[in-house]
Amino acid sequence: MIMEVRYIPSLVFLSVAVAIMASYMALSLAHNITNSKGRAQCIWLIGGSLAMGFGIWTMHFVGMLAIDMPTIKVAYNLPLMLLSVTVAIIG
Repeated sequence: MIMEVRYIPSLVFLSVAVAIMASYMALSLAHNITNSKGRAQCIWLIGGSLAMGFGIWTMHFVGMLAIDMPTIKVAYNLPLMLLSVTVAIIG
């Protein structure tokens, strides 16, 4: 049995754009991490972790929304979703 799967092009484009912006932000913050010392370096590092972790998680979330499977109903579990974004940021 073959399942019909379609992609929503605008959401695929948005997913790629989010990934590019998150990578740019993290690389931009990396410059500040290198040039700072002590507590400021830790703060910049946390900011970079948040930008990259949340950006990658958002890119994957939007990418999953881009898949349109008419025969399967998809629902999201909010606590599990919040756990997954937390793990992405820590990673």
